[in-house]
Amino acid sequence: MRDVYSQILRTAGLESAGLFWIGAELAILFMMMAARRHVQTRPLPPRLELRYSEKRRARTWAYCFLLLAVIFLGRHPINALTPIPQDVSTLLIGRVRVHLAVWSGFITAWVVLEVAIVYQGLRGYLALKALIGPAASKTARPAKPSAAMLCLAGVFLLHAAAPAQILLAEARSANQVYYNAMYLYLRLAGVVWILAEWVAALILWRAYVLIASAARRTESADA
Repeated sequence: MRDVYSQILRTAGLESAGLFWIGAELAILFMMMAARRHVQTRPLPPRLELRYSEKRRARTWAYCFLLLAVIFLGRHPINALTPIPQDVSTLLIGRVRVHLAVWSGFITAWVVLEVAIVYQGLRGYLALKALIGPAASKTARPAKPSAAMLCLAGVFLLHAAAPAQILLAEARSANQVYYNAMYLYLRLAGVVWILAEWVAALILWRAYVLIASAARRTESADA
């Protein structure tokens, strides 16, 4: 009986962390879309103000996220109140399989949201580039990161992605094939995820170069 309740608490904790991650990425995506719209507006507004459509979108996303959380987390109190059958192993194995399916869905959501954030960031950068104008000459640009720094960043990203592969508990022998499939999917999704992070880092660096160059031109003009 203790194993049953321990599994429920552990699974609920993992899925709560996964939902928090989804919520955080939804918030980042929302602000990225608002910032991109702000930079594309002509004439450029003096400050960022959310439009009615954006506020409505925020409410819709929030309600959908809360509904998602209730659907996924609501089953755990129900499981805790459900009488435990004689065949406990079958119950545990079945719940592990449900959790693997849910976790695979979370992985998909993370990758899709990350790619959407990078896409909105790219559009925002292009709008910023069109607004500010061409960057300074190569001699006036800040130094680019060295190859060693890029390699270290890649190692850090790979190391940061590793804990996601050990979040799940040891697979029971009956569920090993499901764990193998999930781990394969996690690795494939991880490749897309890391690629998106590299693109995001490149966009941020190019935006910094663009803004720094514009700031130097403004200082030179004032002088």
